Amino acid sequence: MNIDSAMALLADIITDSEHNNRDQGIEFYQSAMRVLISENVKKSELKSLHSNFCGYLAYGEFDNAEYQKILKLIDFLE
Repeated sequence: MNIDSAMALLADIITDSEHNNRDQGIEFYQSAMRVLISENVKKSELKSLHSNFCGYLAYGEFDNAEYQKILKLIDFLE
């Protein structure tokens, strides 16, 4: 996975969340997207996103599809 496919996956998660009227995570996902879109994203920012997604995954409530997509993002950010 590259950064473009990670952004596409994240955009898909945002769209699904909005479509299903799930407020959980939308602001977090949007802030993560801003980091990924940044042309000068630093490794430290990606590491921070990785930690944030791991924590979010541990405490959030997800359907299986969203859970699997977040796992893919975590793998990319690792």
